[in-house]
Amino acid sequence: MPDEYQLDGRPQSLWEFVPAADFVLPPAQAQDLAAGRLTALWRLVRGEGRKAQSPAKTYDELQALREGRMAHLVPPIDWQQAARALGETFENWLGQESTGKPIRFLIGPLYSGQADILHSWAKIVGWPIIAPPTPAQILTQDDAWMAH
Repeated sequence: MPDEYQLDGRPQSLWEFVPAADFVLPPAQAQDLAAGRLTALWRLVRGEGRKAQSPAKTYDELQALREGRMAHLVPPIDWQQAARALGETFENWLGQESTGKPIRFLIGPLYSGQADILHSWAKIVGWPIIAPPTPAQILTQDDAWMAH
């Protein structure tokens, strides 16, 4: 996927982080277009308008998809672009000696890759990534993980 796309003759990044107060939903026209495309895709997947070639597959048959085939159909997301955009968003804040606001939050929709983006960004800037405690460590109040 390219880093940028063209909109009104200007290159636009695919990733943009905005303050929560500035976030707005896409215009209804874009939502309608997306809904129409999703409906068309759903019809294609369900096989409407053509004769079904085979009966539905069982859950076990679906799980048997080889890892290589899965990677070909759905390649892993490269979070580096999003991490660079996040770095640009926080660049001025990180450069200040005293911001008065020592914590920033990354808020986004569920399953939008926030953890992956943050891990990629931490690697880019050379920050250590601290593994979270295991459930057993939490339940036994083992704080040895904090030494990391």
